[in-house]
Amino acid sequence: MNISADAFLLQEQNTLLAKTDELCSQLGERGFENEKQARIDPETVDQIVAAGIMKMGVPKRYGGIEVDYELFPEVSLRLGHACL
Repeated sequence: MNISADAFLLQEQNTLLAKTDELCSQLGERGFENEKQARIDPETVDQIVAAGIMKMGVPKRYGGIEVDYELFPEVSLRLGHACL
């Protein structure tokens, strides 16, 4: 077990969750409109990409953030709840 690597991973996860929560505060405003149009608007997609959410499973050597896969459902749930 590499304590330094584990601490770094935990920091990356916490940063991603904080960015997700920040994004969620903005998504709720557009959620209904996205639902009506049956698509995600480009601004939302840009914000998701900018928050690093799309890089969760990408290895660091390829520019990703390589977090635990257990974080995927948590991020998905938070994003989904933002649009309720």
